[in-house]
Amino acid sequence: MLEEVNQYESLLTQYLEVDDLQGIEIILAATVSHKLQWGEMLWLRVIGASGTGKTEILRSLLAQEPFAVGMERITPGSIRRGWVDKKSKTQETLLERLDGKLAITKEYGVMLTEDSTVQNAVFGLLRSVYDGSLDADYGSEQGHYHQECFFDWILGSTAIIEKSRALEYWLGSRFVDLRWGSPGDRLTAVGKARENIQENKLNIFRGKLARAMANILDVVPMDISQPSFSYIDELGDIAAQMRSPVERDRRNREIEDLPEKELGTRMGQALSRIAAGLLMIGVEEKDIKPYINRLVLNSMSRIRAAVIQAWIDGVSSQKVIAARLTISQGAVSRVIGDMELLGWRSEWVDLLTSSDAIDYRLERAKARLPEIIKQRPDLLLARDIGEERGEAPGGMPLIDKKVLDGFFKSFDGMNNGEKQAIIQWVIEMAQTGVKQRNKALAKE
Repeated sequence: MLEEVNQYESLLTQYLEVDDLQGIEIILAATVSHKLQWGEMLWLRVIGASGTGKTEILRSLLAQEPFAVGMERITPGSIRRGWVDKKSKTQETLLERLDGKLAITKEYGVMLTEDSTVQNAVFGLLRSVYDGSLDADYGSEQGHYHQECFFDWILGSTAIIEKSRALEYWLGSRFVDLRWGSPGDRLTAVGKARENIQENKLNIFRGKLARAMANILDVVPMDISQPSFSYIDELGDIAAQMRSPVERDRRNREIEDLPEKELGTRMGQALSRIAAGLLMIGVEEKDIKPYINRLVLNSMSRIRAAVIQAWIDGVSSQKVIAARLTISQGAVSRVIGDMELLGWRSEWVDLLTSSDAIDYRLERAKARLPEIIKQRPDLLLARDIGEERGEAPGGMPLIDKKVLDGFFKSFDGMNNGEKQAIIQWVIEMAQTGVKQRNKALAKE
């Protein structure tokens, strides 16, 4: 990993309670891949709860003008022709402002405050813009107006964005989704936020983060060839199929029509762009697949992804899955029926849980634990192991269960078997520390 990326992540975790390092790196990968200007546009939605840190990352991107520009509230008129200065007769269009840039929307909810007619018009126009150009005709002297535009887009939102039927209908297949992870320790997150309002600390942090982002953009290599990972093709098509809608009657829940499955061309292109960005920020080629696996699951509905995750964890009983998700068994049955209708194949579970992905998550988790221990001494109370109190080698306290549970949330997709492997490793590390301490005491 580039040292500049490590410094950026350290700043975030110093001032905010952010566990989702993988999510940070996906956003950074999408950002730096914009410098490549390859083929189709990349539109990434970062969906997560309010107050979890995603907006601060996007804010640090907004400070990188003219590389990145903000886009919060738009209207059909601003897309079609923009604003005309009556005195100078000059015209400034939104698409001209965005062309060649990385567009940043900190909170998409602003756009959803418009009435449904405006929303449909905006989303319909953006659907055309995604293909690279827009033609508009006016019943005035301006007549026909043609605009060409290429811009990447990173958009932040809470889960309310998924309730927008208009957005999903017009633009759903144009986005790749990243479900941003919430911190495991909520009280610590609130405490850090409270501390940041003291003595202008928040503005200092934002300035540092903006400079750290600029440092990343300055050093990322540009001599990256297009990744040729064969698994991206199949994973892209899995994501496209499994996010396709299945229309059911609202009353009797019966399927109303056979679904039209999305083809994975756009998704494959987007995943390839992000894979290239990951290489640019220093992720090794062998470690990229877990990131792609996550985006595949994140881009489909949460309930479909949760069912697949249960299968990955070795849970096959619909009754057990329903209890795990706290929904009815009938709801699970309908979800599985929809997925089978869309072409789900059982062998895809293995593709989404390759040994490479498991090994990577375990090694990344092990590498991250000492850093967590150093950063959070206030919560890292030694945990009982048998009748003894455990310490890690070097005299560091053993991470406690509360912190460990929160830590697991930063590794999206980690199943129960992998968690147990980490716990066992922690226990072994602590037992080694206990033995070392006992030997030292015996010598004294």
